[in-house]
Amino acid sequence: MDDTDAALAAILADCASDDDLLRHIMKYATIMQRLACCMVKDFDHGEARIRQLYADLADLAVEHIGDSRVFPGRKLH
Repeated sequence: MDDTDAALAAILADCASDDDLLRHIMKYATIMQRLACCMVKDFDHGEARIRQLYADLADLAVEHIGDSRVFPGRKLH
């Protein structure tokens, strides 16, 4: 298990419901949004770069939707 898997497992272990998981998703989405804005702050085409970043992240999420790894405590519905 790498650092990312360990962090993911810790987040999932902290979730007792889908609402808890959504709270974590929104927290990290906000952090990522602010990091993306910092990344493109000094570029002329910042909006296009942010849109491409989010498109790439959506592609990444879809590619990993079938991830067979199981994390302890993941019994949310």
